[in-house]
Amino acid sequence: MPVLPCRTSSGTTDTLPGEPARLDALDIPRPAAPIPQWRAQPLKPFVDHDAYSDRYLLRLLVGTKTVAVIGASPDPTRPSHRIAQYLLQQGYRVIPVNPDAAEATILGMRVHKRLADADEPIDLVDVFRRPEAVPAIAEEAIALRVPFLWMQLGVRNDYACRAAEQAGLDVVMNRCVKREHIRLVSNGSDK
Repeated sequence: MPVLPCRTSSGTTDTLPGEPARLDALDIPRPAAPIPQWRAQPLKPFVDHDAYSDRYLLRLLVGTKTVAVIGASPDPTRPSHRIAQYLLQQGYRVIPVNPDAAEATILGMRVHKRLADADEPIDLVDVFRRPEAVPAIAEEAIALRVPFLWMQLGVRNDYACRAAEQAGLDVVMNRCVKREHIRLVSNGSDK
């Protein structure tokens, strides 16, 4: 392993014999293109996806105004429908997204086929889909610069999580947004 030159207190550069005297003389590949500014995020603190802190979850819930519910169902017995209804009652703007129910209405709101069809900026994407569907959803959220990606109970995809975090999104996996909201924001009341 080559030893890089370092400047001493006397101002001279120490290198080993046969080593290059300047850093630009080293054969280090440079990136082909600059990193887009919105992706050049400062490093965030480590998030333990098996044990979220209340502070982390609360920051996501309080920092959200508009929630896109991916997999929203027109069936009132489905969890995605009940949680969308709860979020509306709590004052959030809800955007239902479901390619199978596109152009239908859920809770009086038009259902969109995909995230990009939404008419307004989205703060949080709440995913009610199988884990194998999450990478494509994460890619769409990254492209739209959505700040938060939330995967509901039973939904965990570490690959999608890493990709989203590397793009600057905050991620929650395998947690129910309604339960966490009741516990942290509504002080135990689901009304």
